[in-house]
Amino acid sequence: NVFTIHSSIGDRFFQYIDEHQSDYIQRHKEWVAVESDSIQPDLRKEVIRIMALAADRLVALGAIVNLVNLGSHQLPDGQDLPLPPVIIGKLVVEPQNPTVTYGHVDVQPAKKEDDWKTDPYTLTEINGNLYGHGAIDNKGPVLAWINAVETFKALKLVVNFKFVIEGMEEARSLGLGKLLQEENQCFFSDVDYVVTLDSLWLSNKKPAFTYESEGNACFFVDVECGSKYLHNGTSGGISHEPLMDLIALLGNNMHHCSGEVVNASSLAAFKVGLDIALDGMV
Repeated sequence: NVFTIHSSIGDRFFQYIDEHQSDYIQRHKEWVAVESDSIQPDLRKEVIRIMALAADRLVALGAIVNLVNLGSHQLPDGQDLPLPPVIIGKLVVEPQNPTVTYGHVDVQPAKKEDDWKTDPYTLTEINGNLYGHGAIDNKGPVLAWINAVETFKALKLVVNFKFVIEGMEEARSLGLGKLLQEENQCFFSDVDYVVTLDSLWLSNKKPAFTYESEGNACFFVDVECGSKYLHNGTSGGISHEPLMDLIALLGNNMHHCSGEVVNASSLAAFKVGLDIALDGMV
């Protein structure tokens, strides 16, 4: 029956992984050893090197890989520094069933004296656990799905992948946004969902998917009040305090309990009411 078939495939899958575990750990060591620190300018060449290593691994699997040049960015001292390329590629057997994964292979700065018990750029095994900078965030997860794809191919199972790998995630993903916009109608035209390999498990034994927990919103809000001074002894109880208006705006109008941000019309209505109140103060 179907359960027996799935069990058989699972047994073969995990047997292959067990047989090649030493190869996977060796690759992990090689990647962790690359000081792909995207924050420090003098290590930018290392970030570019890890991108090349990732591209080579994917090409070895038979994937079509494109290393997209993002140009450069300017440092505070005026120096232009090249951005590492972004890898976009695909390994698709059945075009109607692609899975898109995102990961990054750069890291934050790290030194042994920063409370590391081991050399951060040497993958070290302690009590069956592997420790190294980027081992979890995010070189390890990227390698894990590359190894999984290799296993699927070795067992002649259908693999459908599109992938995006960058080297500037720890530096606000410089250049990635523009690339995503440019590829919106091309590479991403048939994409409905993206799996991001950059999170944590709640357990050290059971795999987990984390969803709706990432993302940020940056914005500026200016609240203008009446143009003339009002004495608090005579007008404090009847005038609007800008800080309280701002609290009301952010607390009650910006975010619903459903997790959605309110639409522009709601904010506009709030602004009209605020303007009317402020006009009466002047």
